[in-house]
This record gives sequence, C-alpha cells and structure tokens, in this order.
Amino acid sequence: MEIQLDAGKNAPVYRQIVEAIRHQVATGALMQGQRLPTVRQLAQELKVDRNTALRAYRVLHREGVLSLQHGRGTFVRASPQQPHLTQHRRNALENMMDEGIARALSLGYAPEEIERAFAKRLTSWRRTRRRKAREE
Repeated sequence: MEIQLDAGKNAPVYRQIVEAIRHQVATGALMQGQRLPTVRQLAQELKVDRNTALRAYRVLHREGVLSLQHGRGTFVRASPQQPHLTQHRRNALENMMDEGIARALSLGYAPEEIERAFAKRLTSWRRTRRRKAREE
C-alpha cells in the first residue's frame, strides 16, 4: 500500500490517508479481502499519530470501504465496481483532465490544440499497448 502525505496540502492528514486508500481500492490496487497494515503499523510507516491512522480507518469503515475486525485486522471490503468508488474514479479522472487542460490553457494553447494533442497521444498509447500485447 502506497500513501504519500503532503504537509503543504490543506487537507488534514487523516483525510489524505482516506483519499489514498479509497483511490487504491477504486483503481483495484487494493483488492477486496486484502489485509491492510494495523493501525500501529500504518502510523509508524507514515510517521503519524496512531489516532490519525485510526480515524482514517474508521471513516473508511463507515463508508463500507474497509472492514475493521477486532483481533483479526483490517481488510478491504469494497470492490472497485461499487457505485461510490466508481464515482470516486470518475471524479479523479475529471480532476486530472481539469488540471492538464488548465495548465495547457495557461501556456497559451487553444482548446482545439489541446484536444488534437490528447487524441494523438491516446492513439499512440493504444498502438504501443497493442504492439506490446502481441509481443507477449
């Protein structure tokens, strides 16, 4: 499980942990049934207070993303296909697109140029992916 915390971010640390885990479940990086680190382990890995890690796990438990099982551990309960995680994935993609578009516009590119460049890169990516699939 990979979690990057950003001290400069306006979001509280527990929220950053929640978002990181929610994103990993939504994208399938964390699978349904997978065991997560204990609260103590997570707190040590991230160098945060145990209560911060516990708060994040509890939020995700209330959302149905995680299952907190006393004495057994913490497990991923949700699957990427669940509606709230599907919406999370959609929102994450829209945010990435918004950031890229805003950056390109700030550099003086016209919307049509951005659209053409995106379509060209996507086509190139698909070709490369198909070629690699044939090679395997």
